[in-house]
Amino acid sequence: MKQNIFLLFMLLFLISNLTLVAKCYSFRKVDSIKVCLDGDSNADRRKAIEICKSITGSDCGGIGGYTGSCIKSGNLKCYNADSKEQKNISVD
Repeated sequence: MKQNIFLLFMLLFLISNLTLVAKCYSFRKVDSIKVCLDGDSNADRRKAIEICKSITGSDCGGIGGYTGSCIKSGNLKCYNADSKEQKNISVD
């Protein structure tokens, strides 16, 4: 019985890790940039911070939040994983 419960938890863990979660990240120190990536791991978050830093040339702070899309408007600019500016990115 314990083995079956363990196998069930392992299966649920594997299924949850197979789900791709994409995010458009905003930053604590920079409100004019969002970086959209095809993942939500710690490595993806660090990559978003590095992309922001490479674009601005300064520290963007940590992740301030995320959304499922980014639409360029006013002073808000959207960037993809290749650091390319885009007008509209949807990751939902």
